[in-house]
Amino acid sequence: MDLLGQWQGNAHRSRLSSYAWTEDPKELEAGISCYRIPVGDEGSALDRLLDYWTDHTGQLRAADYVGMQVTIFEGELLSSTGANQEDLASCITTVSETDAVEVVAQLLLIMEQQAKLEGANETQQEDVRADRQMKARKSALIKRLMNPSRRNTNG
Repeated sequence: MDLLGQWQGNAHRSRLSSYAWTEDPKELEAGISCYRIPVGDEGSALDRLLDYWTDHTGQLRAADYVGMQVTIFEGELLSSTGANQEDLASCITTVSETDAVEVVAQLLLIMEQQAKLEGANETQQEDVRADRQMKARKSALIKRLMNPSRRNTNG
């Protein structure tokens, strides 16, 4: 999650505590704070991202993310972790930059539907089926964000 228009591709580095712009090296992470997108469970990266932002900033509604973007990039993991134990990486190629309001609204809708399904299900088998459906929807969302037609090869 970045401020809209502040992504710097290969030169990007995350800030330690706030998302106010700074070039002070003491306020920057060693790389880019990120969440890996595991094959077969792609949506879990969105879950971890939203968990972080809702827990650390109190931003609970899609409207709270105006002026922000979700950035997906291909990169190399660094050996260290971020200040909040997230992955750190360097960027090789920017895959997509998408308005965070759009992404968070879709993710919150999926999570709301998941909660309703879990409340309505009477058997464990139905719970497992509902969980698989929600994972599939989250994976589809992130795959749409990773659509090659939106690829930015400027880093």
